[in-house]
Amino acid sequence: MKQVFNHTVIGNSHITNDIPCQDYSGSCAGKGYDIAVVADGHGAIECLKSDVGSRLAVECAIECLKEFVADIDNFGEAFKIRNSTQQKNILRCLTTSIVAKWHEKVVSNYKEDTPEDEQLTDERQIVHLYGTTLIGPVSLFYLPPCMWNSLNTTRRTMLKCPCGLVYVGKTTRPLKT
Repeated sequence: MKQVFNHTVIGNSHITNDIPCQDYSGSCAGKGYDIAVVADGHGAIECLKSDVGSRLAVECAIECLKEFVADIDNFGEAFKIRNSTQQKNILRCLTTSIVAKWHEKVVSNYKEDTPEDEQLTDERQIVHLYGTTLIGPVSLFYLPPCMWNSLNTTRRTMLKCPCGLVYVGKTTRPLKT
């Protein structure tokens, strides 16, 4: 079984200045996919909780990406759509779900960690405290059913299926037909 890994390291200036690491990473492997996610917390002084924000962003992204590819056959079917507008809408829904889940967790964390009499009321200000960037590629090693009968498992091959997806590489595990 293939394994993925991640490792986040605190920078020397953060150690010297006793600043928490504001970066976070996570990864996982599943049936037909690998996920690696990295968040870089904003270093601005007003983003006091960016270390927590980056951790929550990675957790939310992995959770949403796993849900997105959980049914790998349907995921493949979604990208048979030749209309790029529809593909963009699918990905927009995914990113919207990640951001919405992150907002929810950030606000919840803020309310748990901040005394009630000191809490901000503007959600935009709360979210800003947790500021971070996020990137989360998903590596799929999936062939849609329309390609199964064309697959040559013994040598390097390039296949283009009727749906427009292209597979280049060598398959080392049998595919169900």
